Amino acid sequence: MRGGARARTRPAVHPAAHPATLADVAEAAGVSASTASKVVRGVPGVSAQLRARVTEAVAGLDYRPHPAGRALSTGAAATGGPVTLAVPTLMSAHHRLLAGHLIRAVGAAGLRTALVQTHGSSEVEAGLLAASAQRGSPLLLVALHPHRSAPSGSGTPTVLLADLDAARHLDRVAVDSAGAAEVCAAHLLHRGRRRLALVGAGGRGALAGAALRERGFLAATRRHGVEVPAARRCPLPRWTAHHGAAATTALLREDPAVDGIVAADDQTAVGVLHALRALGRRVPDDVAVTGVDDDDAARHSAPALTSVALPVPAMADAAVLLLTERLAGFDGPARVQRFAGRLVVRVSSGGARARSAP
Repeated sequence: MRGGARARTRPAVHPAAHPATLADVAEAAGVSASTASKVVRGVPGVSAQLRARVTEAVAGLDYRPHPAGRALSTGAAATGGPVTLAVPTLMSAHHRLLAGHLIRAVGAAGLRTALVQTHGSSEVEAGLLAASAQRGSPLLLVALHPHRSAPSGSGTPTVLLADLDAARHLDRVAVDSAGAAEVCAAHLLHRGRRRLALVGAGGRGALAGAALRERGFLAATRRHGVEVPAARRCPLPRWTAHHGAAATTALLREDPAVDGIVAADDQTAVGVLHALRALGRRVPDDVAVTGVDDDDAARHSAPALTSVALPVPAMADAAVLLLTERLAGFDGPARVQRFAGRLVVRVSSGGARARSAP
């Protein structure tokens, strides 16, 4: 692409009947979305040549920022108000990586970030959503809870990075949670495992993505004619190594014949591996294990963990694009961009070395 634009996955956006969006302007001008956003919002730092191309595309597409959104944008630029970036915790390798890419993408759009840790609190998440709706302040929220009744409004400059059943009236970037668990379960089944368990299933008090993980897990097992009783689907209050280890210990004491475990994420899987080691179970000989995220924990665990790698940079870029479109004035219906992962096979499920599954 010209003008430094990078190839990216476009959000699933509007039917042709909808007005032109900032992404349309960027594509027509042959520039990145962040460059188009800077020109539309009057932010300095764009060459005269690129500014002219964007201005021409704006005119040609009849792109018209909504006055309310335009006011939010210019107000944020004038006061130096930052984009609030809220993540559950920086103790998680996955959330550190995601936060880093979000900060990079926000900076490329000419904006600043204020980083907040929610510590997984539903109340803190709800408070941030309410503040964004009431004050028109831009928010990128990595949400762990559904918030189906969260405040909303036309043009609210909030983007959730959350599973698809969370706050459907807001723009969202999401992982294909069901698909991630499904590919893990199918992989273990293809390896001959038949007494599978899911650590991090849905249930009362579970995280928003847990039910989707369980849905995908069961889709794979049922497709292969394998029934997994509820006792082998373990809900967790948090996806952490501590909770993963405790659940695995209880699970194996109750059902020592389990030969494959799908963990909801890599942090949970680390706990699963610790528990299996403490119980004297060999991985993968006795029990094969998979996770989701493919973060540092997966690559450096003992043994190395088979995991679903997520396209974190592309997810961050998509989230910031949705946000800058809101700031530039788009006030249409909520949009969703969903990203699928890629299974990376390592020793924990019987792979001799890391490789991408077909």
